[in-house]
Amino acid sequence: MLQPMIQSATPVPALACPYPVVAMPEQRQLKPIRRPKVRRLPLHSPESDHRKVGHARRRRRGGVAHLAGVCAEDAVARHYGSLGAALVGRRVVIGGGELDLVLIDGETLVFVEVKRRSQAVLDDPVSPAQWKRLELAAKHYILRHAEKTGTMRCARFDVAIVDADSRISIVRHARTGEQN
Repeated sequence: MLQPMIQSATPVPALACPYPVVAMPEQRQLKPIRRPKVRRLPLHSPESDHRKVGHARRRRRGGVAHLAGVCAEDAVARHYGSLGAALVGRRVVIGGGELDLVLIDGETLVFVEVKRRSQAVLDDPVSPAQWKRLELAAKHYILRHAEKTGTMRCARFDVAIVDADSRISIVRHARTGEQN
């Protein structure tokens, strides 16, 4: 058993530890433990358990993104309301797609796709595949709306972009590119 050696008694400053200073005898250097190499599997491999790794972090991040999207949709709905449009539906899932906001502006049905951006991005906020899904969902909605009300309304697509400072920029008639 190793015995600690007590050094010579020297006056201890007032704020220092009141116990005697103990020096341990030198120990031999230990070699680092070598861990066995782990075979890394690609994420798409059926043997991979990538779904378990970081699942909680992805879920939390997804929840935060979801809440940020809901807040952005609320802000855009309030903005359209201040312009006189009436909110008809929010997050309407129909015909294989989801319509973020459905409004009536005068005699026009307005389908609004809300995008939240944390930084300035120069790309197109809506991909061509997403436009196809949105158009299909809008066609289903227009037909269902016509069956319920007996009137066929004209429609337009708007894209509302909410930035990190909660500024809203709206692209009216987003398929034709009229900026507003």
